[in-house]
Amino acid sequence: MGHGRTPGTGRIAGIAALGIGVLAAGVLIWAAIVLARGATGLAAEPDTAANSPSAGEAAATAADPLAAAVADFNRGSALLEQYRYAEAAKVLQKVVDSHGEWGAARFNLALACLNTQDK
Repeated sequence: MGHGRTPGTGRIAGIAALGIGVLAAGVLIWAAIVLARGATGLAAEPDTAANSPSAGEAAATAADPLAAAVADFNRGSALLEQYRYAEAAKVLQKVVDSHGEWGAARFNLALACLNTQDK
C-alpha cells in the first residue's frame, strides 16, 4: 500500500521490455545472416518500379527461405507489439513450421497464442 504504483504496472513494463528484447534479437539474427552471406545483394541498384520495397522483398523471400522466415518473424513481432495477437500467431506459425528450432519464434508464437485465449 502507498507505493504510488498502479498494481500490475511492473508486469506490463516487464512484458514490454521482453517484447523489445525479442524484436532486437530478430534484428541481430537478420544482421548475422547478412554478415554471414557477405552482404550479397546489398549493392545499390538502379531505381526502377521493380525495385520497390514490396517487389524487392518478395523477390528476396521467394529465393531465400531463411530471409522469408526472418521477414515473417519481424512482421509477427511487430504485430505482437500492436496487440494484433491472432494475426501475429498466423505469421509466426509459418516461421515455426519452417524453422522449429528458432526459440524466439516459438516464444513469440506462444505469447501470441496466450493472448488470444478467452479471458
